[in-house]
Amino acid sequence: MHRTRNRRTDQSHRSVSRYQIDCICDKDICCCQPMHRTRHFAKRQSQRGVSQQMVDLAYSIGSEAGSNKIVVGRREAAERLAQLEDERRLLLKIMDKGGLTIVGDGSALITTYCGANRKH
Repeated sequence: MHRTRNRRTDQSHRSVSRYQIDCICDKDICCCQPMHRTRHFAKRQSQRGVSQQMVDLAYSIGSEAGSNKIVVGRREAAERLAQLEDERRLLLKIMDKGGLTIVGDGSALITTYCGANRKH
């Protein structure tokens, strides 16, 4: 019996047009719009154990290196981790106080109190 091979009807990475999309973020690699993942990218991502969450995080905290790279080095990762640890410490203090409420009017801060569920 002769078996036929089904052809892909969707667009492959070769048939996608290569036009420049202007964006408000002024980056060479735009993170505002979803990007097309090539088969090469998906394969390397799988081989190297890089999750989609890691890619998304690199877009948000990484720095541009050249015209087509986003890099997150060990130093940047360590700095971000220190920031998160500081934020975690502050959030734990707020939890210990039972929450935190800040009352303001326009550009003036009027009062603050512990216990987010209290009503004044």
